[in-house]
Amino acid sequence: MIKNRFTAVTTATLLGFMTTPYAGTVGITGTYSGDYQMIAMAHTDGNPDNTPVFMGQAIDRQIWSWDFNTGTATFEPGQHALTIGVPYELHNADAINFTDNGDGTYTGLLDFQVYNPGFGNPRAWLEITWDITDDGMGNLAMVTADGDGNGFAGTIAGCNDGTPECTPSWSGFPFPFEPTWDGQASASAVSAVPLPAAVWLFGSGLLGLAGVARTRNKV
Repeated sequence: MIKNRFTAVTTATLLGFMTTPYAGTVGITGTYSGDYQMIAMAHTDGNPDNTPVFMGQAIDRQIWSWDFNTGTATFEPGQHALTIGVPYELHNADAINFTDNGDGTYTGLLDFQVYNPGFGNPRAWLEITWDITDDGMGNLAMVTADGDGNGFAGTIAGCNDGTPECTPSWSGFPFPFEPTWDGQASASAVSAVPLPAAVWLFGSGLLGLAGVARTRNKV
């Protein structure tokens, strides 16, 4: 009986961990750098239950850096290859402003384009929300959150006129486009903190005493 109760409690505990929503860290400060991978998801006519379909992903992981003190981020510039055989690019990769939402999530606006001639090289603004968690040791886990409340990670692409909220919300793409950008980052190197003057004086005193001791020994 005791064994069965233990098993039940353990199972319930594990299920509780599995179903606990991802909770980010509020008020992160400092600068961080790391890498991420973009995964292209889309809502197409082929999925009547509205579940997003995997369209492809970046072949390589790209570098990004985050400055939480200024609310700016930079992503690796240039075009990056996708598994679907075409590249993508972030046109504002060198200056992405993001907002601390005060609940452990952070939202930024990406000027995104896929160079696919068959779709007219679509370009649109992506309003991406990340759930960012600091492990307390200077490491961040950055997971794309459900920014539009449709039950799936990501936010359906905005219009190519610079406005993230518009109709139709996937203007510029032949279908509702909802990519994810998951990654990680670690705290940037911090310069050495100067020691207080009192510490230097204490150290100098110890050196002086050591010198006196050596002199006495010689005598």
